[in-house]
Amino acid sequence: PATTPPSVSDHVRDVIEVLDAHGVDRAVVAGVSGGATVGLALALSHPDRVGAALLHEPALGPIAPGVHGLL
Repeated sequence: PATTPPSVSDHVRDVIEVLDAHGVDRAVVAGVSGGATVGLALALSHPDRVGAALLHEPALGPIAPGVHGLL
């Protein structure tokens, strides 16, 4: 059966869960395209959890409508 695809917020929540599970307070994040979108959303919504970011060509617009609201 068809399911709703995960949102950027879902991916950010997953990243936070992984960081927490491994005891990482701040991470260096890197991503390209969709990964850069997740990294950007993570940095904007949880700036205390991102030490540095290398984000190339985030895919914004319809794929991540909530990211513009964080800017």
